[in-house]
Amino acid sequence: MDPLLSNLPASAARCIAKLLRLGVLASLLGWCCMVPAHAQEAKEQTKLMLSIEAAPGVNPDTSLRPSPIKVRIYELKDASAFSEADYFSLDTSDKIALAADMLAKDEFILRPGESRSIERKSNAQTTAIGVLAGYRDLPNATWRTTYKLKEAPAASWMRMLLPANRAELLIQLQPQGIAVIEKP
Repeated sequence: MDPLLSNLPASAARCIAKLLRLGVLASLLGWCCMVPAHAQEAKEQTKLMLSIEAAPGVNPDTSLRPSPIKVRIYELKDASAFSEADYFSLDTSDKIALAADMLAKDEFILRPGESRSIERKSNAQTTAIGVLAGYRDLPNATWRTTYKLKEAPAASWMRMLLPANRAELLIQLQPQGIAVIEKP
């Protein structure tokens, strides 16, 4: 028993102890009610492990010689604006074309046969990965593709270091198109 309560009659001490416990419980319940609703809806980040490989014959010129290719990898909140935009809108003004749907972007140039890896945690709002490739022969190439990520579970304090949700993808830049393959 608490030393402060030892001088009181037993029934009064029990009553005060119950009131203190009730006050602590009420404070905890009040704090829980103050947590914003959006905090309870937060999604876990996805661990992204992307391998981007340019084929030896990627992006052939008119003489069928392979050429370097510009690649962009997007984290998208929603893939519809990306899927509907034309190549030149995405290439010159992707911030306008994608607006709030673009959460992150990586851009680089790969030589034929070269590869690049990206490993990081995604934005919690990412639902899709978009890939844009600057092929020389745009009308005859598959210059854009999207990959829909699995729905992320609700965020949990236990998962900060070990995310349950991960996406391991191989992105192949073939001579005239992009292929996205999920690794097992």
